[in-house]
Amino acid sequence: MTVENIDCNPEFEKYFPKTFKEWKGLVIPVREGKKAQDYQHHECWWYPWFTLRPFFKSRGYTLFELNVNDSSCLPLIPGTPSVDSFGLYGSESRNVHSMPETEFLHCGIAAAARDEKNRDVVIKLLGKCSDSPDILAEYQILRLLNTEPMRADTRNATVPVLEFIDYEDWKFAVMPMCCGASMYPLLTSGECLDLASQVLHALAFLHENNIAHRDISPENIMMNYHDRLVNDRRGRPTRAPEVDSDQMYDPFAADVYQAAQMIFIWFGWKILDEVPKLLDLMHDMTSANPADRISMDSAASRMKTLYHELPPREQLARREIEYSYLYPVTIPTHEQLREAVLKS
Repeated sequence: MTVENIDCNPEFEKYFPKTFKEWKGLVIPVREGKKAQDYQHHECWWYPWFTLRPFFKSRGYTLFELNVNDSSCLPLIPGTPSVDSFGLYGSESRNVHSMPETEFLHCGIAAAARDEKNRDVVIKLLGKCSDSPDILAEYQILRLLNTEPMRADTRNATVPVLEFIDYEDWKFAVMPMCCGASMYPLLTSGECLDLASQVLHALAFLHENNIAHRDISPENIMMNYHDRLVNDRRGRPTRAPEVDSDQMYDPFAADVYQAAQMIFIWFGWKILDEVPKLLDLMHDMTSANPADRISMDSAASRMKTLYHELPPREQLARREIEYSYLYPVTIPTHEQLREAVLKS
């Protein structure tokens, strides 16, 4: 359930920076015997959250404590979270209840916390609306995705927002703490196609509701935008080529391209021997002309078909496929693939 709390209690005003830029510029006060340059990045990003401990405590959230020795975050409340604690793999999967060292965590956008029900959550800073219209857009999209009709749709695989926290112009979203999909290796071709099918269906749901993702990557599936044509240059190295042009482009077609890049680079090329038809799907998703690319819905349906056409699981090759940082690739033709196999 999504609940909005608005509290403009003046006693908390002193804890908030004036702008989002100031938030990112806050630095830990230099302790005796240390110089400012002695501090590591993972020590600095935590400080704005540290100053806001009293504010979040008043909302029922106890922020985790930074462990500067290994840059992880540990809960201040002792013991394991409650049995109904959130997490993709359940509360028993984390022997030490710490957030992984990720760019998402260390750029100051989010902090881990324990709520009053003893559940592990993540508080994400959306930003200050007066600083950027994008912040208000993300806030509105998250509210839309968490309405009862949208949550009732089984295709809505976005991480739910448990609560929106507003303080004057600042916006925060509280979400369940989930493990990243790239933290665990994929063991079979079936697992690869199952994951790809679920991702494409979730993206197709967003597209159906006029929401483009625009930053598809294993560790990032939260940034969504409204509108049909955009000219904002942003994205990862695997983004669609038209994103780098000076022309308006279709963000939904760009999503299709980047989703194919992610799938192929992550595990697609490693399972082509078992799923040769995957190559045709990748080509249809990455046509040079955005207008020639298939829709995300069509891509999702074809990926699901490939998954169901696989032989029984026990006949599939067992392999461990781990995610590594994505760089753009040229997806080979069938002929180029055959030549590469012959040469090897």
